[in-house]
Amino acid sequence: MIDGKRVSENIQVINSIQLVTQSQGIQLQIVSRASDAKALNIPSTTGLILEHDGRAEIAGAGFKEQTTVKIWLFSTPTYLGEFPVDTNGGFNAALTVINTLPVGQHTLQINGITPDNKIFSQSLPVIIQAKTAAKILKKRAK
Repeated sequence: MIDGKRVSENIQVINSIQLVTQSQGIQLQIVSRASDAKALNIPSTTGLILEHDGRAEIAGAGFKEQTTVKIWLFSTPTYLGEFPVDTNGGFNAALTVINTLPVGQHTLQINGITPDNKIFSQSLPVIIQAKTAAKILKKRAK
């Protein structure tokens, strides 16, 4: 969305592990990593999987330089952080998926400012999952 209005966007999955969105000159790249740092497969352009104790790595380009990008998780509003945009219009964020986030469906929202001072907002469906039992048992065995 730009200034609260829906705009065309292109969303694709690259090599089954990277979600890329492009809209009105803004590009976002997201990789979700499990707690063991391996990239998680992305099942489709309509869903991203996040795992407890894992990480979401988000890179963006095309934002107004020297502003910030704010990232939220909904259904219960959870502020995940604010990240500076560099002089080239890019930012990088690595977000830890904390265990207190409820398992289930949520919306990841990324908000920033376009070079022409409009409000950009990208919302993506995500599923938060607990660490798999095999990973928990392996960690306990160490």
